[in-house]
Amino acid sequence: GPRRRRWEYMVLPGESVEEMQTPETAWKLLAPWGLTPDNAELERSAVYRFQARWAKVWNKGRCALAGDAAHLMPPFAGEGMCAGLRDAFALGWRLNAILDGKIGVDALDSYSSERLEHAKHYINFSQELGKIICISDPEAAAERDQVMKADLAARNFTPVPTDICQLGPGAWCADAAHAGELSVQGVVEANGKRDRFDQAVGFGWMVLGLEADPAAALDAVQRAQLAALGGRSVRIGAQGSAGDVVDAEGTYAKWLNGIGATFVLLRPDFYVAATAATAEELRHRFDEVMGRLHVRAAVAA
Repeated sequence: GPRRRRWEYMVLPGESVEEMQTPETAWKLLAPWGLTPDNAELERSAVYRFQARWAKVWNKGRCALAGDAAHLMPPFAGEGMCAGLRDAFALGWRLNAILDGKIGVDALDSYSSERLEHAKHYINFSQELGKIICISDPEAAAERDQVMKADLAARNFTPVPTDICQLGPGAWCADAAHAGELSVQGVVEANGKRDRFDQAVGFGWMVLGLEADPAAALDAVQRAQLAALGGRSVRIGAQGSAGDVVDAEGTYAKWLNGIGATFVLLRPDFYVAATAATAEELRHRFDEVMGRLHVRAAVAA
């Protein structure tokens, strides 16, 4: 919060935990930055040992774990809270559908398998980052800095790709391009406003079609299943097309054309459940995902 600062120091070989936890040591460490008991208040000082752990199973029947109860990771990647938020979203949409009687309780099994593998990836990633960040030898640290700066320059300072990790096995089609990864998030025009897709269109189960009507690609039973889940079909097109949503910056056209797909089955947590090039392929993959979620039978209108 305002006027509050957090400081972190690595406990070095030869230093004791007991010594590092005393107020006297804390003030000694802060002194080089002009902080003293006269101009600052020490609210809390603690020694914490970073953890890298995960539960092997995150659910048994109707009981499920999430957040710190399911996994602990070092802070170096800034992914601990992020992983917990992903857990909550992935668990939340399943619980809503289970409590509404739309899907079976066995759908929680896919939550466990998906999130476990995803969290393990980032725990291991955080550990590896820690090995780099916590280098204390000045010469080794200087060499590290040179390598990292050269890598950034070689990438022209572009961001790290977001598709470096898929979900574990679960409610998505492993043989579909980009499935198990987060959807792209483009600027669109819809409902009288121009904004990011989730702000302009909303979220929930969706079947997206690029210059194609996804509702027409599904059969009557599938449309009924989608509606029962509170989902909808969204046709995305260029400016002046017949789409429900205008692909204002061409984000979705670039994405789907790049993977040879026309349709996307999108989950409430914005992970891609499936992509498809044809209506037949969409229908097949739609049924596969619904089956993995144990979706209750729906009556076609």
